[in-house]
Amino acid sequence: MPRRLISLLLMTVLAGGDLLAGNLHVRDTTADTGAEPSPPGLIYLSPDIWVRRSPDPAYLPFPFSDSGPMPWTPAPHENAEYRDPRVAVPNWVYVRVRNHGTSASTGTERLRVYWAEASTGLAWDAQWVDHLASNCGPTKLYGAEITKPRKNAAGPNTTATERNRFRDAIIAIGTNPAYRFSDASYWHKQDEVHELGPTNRHGQPAFFPWHREMINRFELLLQEHDPLVKLLYWDWTTSPLSLFTSTFMGSSGLGTTSGVSMGAPFTALGPPTVIRRLQAASPTTVIPDSSLTSSTNYHSLRTLLEGQPHNANHGYIGGVTSLGFPIGNMSDADTATEDPFFFLLHTNADRIWAAWQRSPLPANVARLDPNTAYTPNSSHASITDTMVPWNGSGKPFFPPIEPWSPNGGQTYAKTPLHPSVVSPPIYDTVPLVVPVLNPGQAVVLQIPWYPPNPADFSCGADAGHFCLLARIESGPAPLFGMSTLETSDLPANVRNNRDIAWKNITVEEFSGVFKMMSPLVRNVFPQRTFTTLRIAEAPGRGTTFREAGRVTVDLGPTLFQRWVEGGSRGRGVQPVNRRRSVRSDAAAGTLLQVTSADATLENIRLEPGEVFPLDVRLELDRAYRPTRAVPALDIVQNGTPANPNALVGGQRFELDLSRIVLIRAADDEWRVLDDGPAPGAAWLTPAFDDTKWKVRRAELGLGDEPESTIAAGTTTYFRREFEVADPSFFRSLLLRLKRDDGAVVYLNGTEVHRVNLGQGTVTAGTFAQRRVEGVEEETFFPVPLNASLLRFGRNVIAVELHQFQEGGDDATFDLELTANRADTSFAPNVEIAADPLVQVGLPLAVTVDALDSDGQVRGVTLFLDDQPVLSATSSPATFTLTGISLGTHRLRVVVTDDSNQQSAAHTTFSVLENTPPRVTLTQPQDGTRFAPGQPITVSALASDPGGAVERVEFYLQRGHTFGAPETLIGTALQPPYRITLPPLEPGHYRITAVAWDAGAEEGTDAVHLSVTGNGHGH
Repeated sequence: MPRRLISLLLMTVLAGGDLLAGNLHVRDTTADTGAEPSPPGLIYLSPDIWVRRSPDPAYLPFPFSDSGPMPWTPAPHENAEYRDPRVAVPNWVYVRVRNHGTSASTGTERLRVYWAEASTGLAWDAQWVDHLASNCGPTKLYGAEITKPRKNAAGPNTTATERNRFRDAIIAIGTNPAYRFSDASYWHKQDEVHELGPTNRHGQPAFFPWHREMINRFELLLQEHDPLVKLLYWDWTTSPLSLFTSTFMGSSGLGTTSGVSMGAPFTALGPPTVIRRLQAASPTTVIPDSSLTSSTNYHSLRTLLEGQPHNANHGYIGGVTSLGFPIGNMSDADTATEDPFFFLLHTNADRIWAAWQRSPLPANVARLDPNTAYTPNSSHASITDTMVPWNGSGKPFFPPIEPWSPNGGQTYAKTPLHPSVVSPPIYDTVPLVVPVLNPGQAVVLQIPWYPPNPADFSCGADAGHFCLLARIESGPAPLFGMSTLETSDLPANVRNNRDIAWKNITVEEFSGVFKMMSPLVRNVFPQRTFTTLRIAEAPGRGTTFREAGRVTVDLGPTLFQRWVEGGSRGRGVQPVNRRRSVRSDAAAGTLLQVTSADATLENIRLEPGEVFPLDVRLELDRAYRPTRAVPALDIVQNGTPANPNALVGGQRFELDLSRIVLIRAADDEWRVLDDGPAPGAAWLTPAFDDTKWKVRRAELGLGDEPESTIAAGTTTYFRREFEVADPSFFRSLLLRLKRDDGAVVYLNGTEVHRVNLGQGTVTAGTFAQRRVEGVEEETFFPVPLNASLLRFGRNVIAVELHQFQEGGDDATFDLELTANRADTSFAPNVEIAADPLVQVGLPLAVTVDALDSDGQVRGVTLFLDDQPVLSATSSPATFTLTGISLGTHRLRVVVTDDSNQQSAAHTTFSVLENTPPRVTLTQPQDGTRFAPGQPITVSALASDPGGAVERVEFYLQRGHTFGAPETLIGTALQPPYRITLPPLEPGHYRITAVAWDAGAEEGTDAVHLSVTGNGHGH
């Protein structure tokens, strides 16, 4: 053993395990207080790690007292769900970190989170870190770090293999036919995205978030080819010359007059030919990173970074003429993305924004909150609008581009306020750190995660389930600040280190009488071992599954034979056929019934590396009683080569007996007809052929960030088929419908519900009778149905959604169908709205809109920084807050209905000494085309909530060249803020309006226009 390691271990022992361990911990179980080792029991049940398929709307990134109630109530753990990465909608991992010590943490402790394809036996770090395997055919990723950082392309810790993977993935997505959208390769599509998307984002507050969304999506496309690829960046405070080689980024063009082709290794990406002319003098030393990240607010960071390092470095790589015209692709916004170096530059820009967001914490933790991440630009239109082109709406005068259209099916309408945009990616210089926690404090960290495709593990028994592991690193390797050196023995690592926690819990819903679960049993050791499998009901759950049904276990022929060879030892199991003894021949069968709360199957031989499925079948009794209590079943594996009783691992199944789920809201896929002629009457029946309809995931709609965007026709048709094996099993049936504006619902051809539509025949041209607005748009309304309408085999729910008027700009549809519910009352739905910025000394208006789908709202209580301040007895309610101090504040509203059920909503806001003016260019519209000589009037609206606008300045920039000079073309001192441009030559222009107040604060807006030579107008 190395002398340094011996010394470290000796220091740990002398310190009683606390010298290096720090005082932060993530609980292994609910009984874990941070002591080492953890209390006896199963240690893969961490309550401090959970998953959500959508971001928790109540999430707050701020530290809180661990001794009292949380300032927000986390939504319960869900199973991870794969989404097509081209839609860029992640799942979310939440990790709660606690400080149980007597001193504050340092704020430098790093949190790392890993996933592994599920198994009761997992070894560290073989199954968790870049674990590639070919169990199901082609080599796929079976385990990886979710928090794996992006690295400096020229950094000493970046390997040649990592650079080669990045290079090869770019070439693959540009040349391999497997990586295409409908009309272009993944690579060539990036040029179209950048040319269309940021037309009104360069020079705008959305510059950072728009480009973050673009490079995040680009990384996901690269990972379709190679899941181990991470983006690399160019640190623009250093020379890029070492990156320009024929094996990485190609030629630089340094020293040439008109530039050269980038050439190898990207020759196969053409056309077009990419030209570079690296400048002799680098502009990169003008503004160091520290000067950028020390910016006091988002506006100053964005304007400083975009204006000098970003724009200048585009020209530095691409080259510009003495007159300021572009030479190479990187110098022009329309062609920059044709050069792979674009992504090295923009990943670095994003790294600096990420560093600004995370430094220092928790003082600036508001930079991680969508409501305050962009202060003082939080209300700017480019921040609150959905992002082009992924919103599917195109831009004024431009149609949507594929596949981000209703037909293309990849649309997801994010604004820069979406948590997946605000959440900073992880870099080698910007790790995921735990903010400073005082003694007794805790914090929850929210981490976007794109789970792998279960189809990659289709030959496995539990393809869609994944284990999670969280580790806090507070010191150097090999101990990383932990008290016990990690080995391949994962349970020992978890039990002996408060810094490590493991989650292996699956939430199981029933869709009928039966539920099949298939955990994997694995020998992770290089030696033969004899294992014991436990099938145990978790105690203290209020009920057990065997009170509602029965549990059987199918070992399969090989495991069953091994068990028989080991003496058929165990307890609490019996063959399903009682007339047969346990025999080694196949005639005896391999199915066993569990007859006790703690059954075992002992002395089963496993050879090194062997993996077997264990099929566990749950069958509900016909007369079972639905319950809100959640029984749990543990499948536990014990037995190492050295200790037959040692825990290897396990998997817990939490069994939801509160309802039978036939159609799940928010995630199920629907067949959609949103264009073309209306279907005939047969579309309502199960026999109808809808295979030519689009397949889209709920929630569906237009506007308000739906999961899938639909066209804006008067009527849209939805169908969802589901199977029913035994209709008599269902005693009750409940539909819950979210709709905007009107809808008709049919079950197996029978109309079962109609809302906001009159009686009589409804046609494709029938408009809804009222417009649905506000919180009602996001509320599920319950509708009891007659369960006798269900039929054996195929069933179908058919829904037609009607708009209030032609050309409506919003629509919402989602639906849940459940049976045998334990509870048929629902908590109210609530929304809270407040201006994200308020000037000190001025009042803040807070609006609360709440709706109870099955009753009435009886109480509304508003909390400011967790203290109750105002209340009302009905909704909607408006509150006025005065005398609020400077800084960031939290608002929470709790709404109670007449069934005494409660819901809460949250938001944050900032109080400033001087809020900036607001300015919007109203004329010309963005993207307008003018004929030569056509007069151009420029108009803007401007206001200052905390004072008065002193002036509005108008600037003109010619062309798409990065860093082209802006010319002041006029100033307006009072409304209407308007100027008239002189005749412009053909070309592209950007107009920027800058409003100033007396406190020297500024607000900006920009539009793009073009003057064409063909005489056409718009």
